[in-house]
Amino acid sequence: MENEIVYVNPQKTQVIYQYFRYQRASKNSEIYVCVKRTCGATLKPEPRIRNNIEHHHPEESHCETECLLAFKNLTRHLEENPDLNPPELYRKAYERLAKTYSHKELSQFWKPYSKVRNVIAHHVRKNKPKIPKETKEIKI
Repeated sequence: MENEIVYVNPQKTQVIYQYFRYQRASKNSEIYVCVKRTCGATLKPEPRIRNNIEHHHPEESHCETECLLAFKNLTRHLEENPDLNPPELYRKAYERLAKTYSHKELSQFWKPYSKVRNVIAHHVRKNKPKIPKETKEIKI
């Protein structure tokens, strides 16, 4: 993952390159800027052009990057399959990470389920059909 570009989501609004995270500068832009607001580093992923501004903050740790990608994959999976059990999937994702990283490392970046329950519920509801307001709207 050192020199490869990892897209965090299918919309390609965020990328990770050399353990630094960038987000798209604007909706139609090909340029990504560092997510740390005070940092001026930019990246153009396709020809892999970085500006000469060095990051003045440490790179994200391997654990932090893996936690972010695991959470994004979990929410994407729940959007596609809203009938799955979110707490169980969250626990399994943590267990997979725990095989590689210590509890102390994970506790810095992997939040308890009670803290992320609303975010996960939002992703589950995203693709569920809306509840009909009148009986006329019910399709069988």
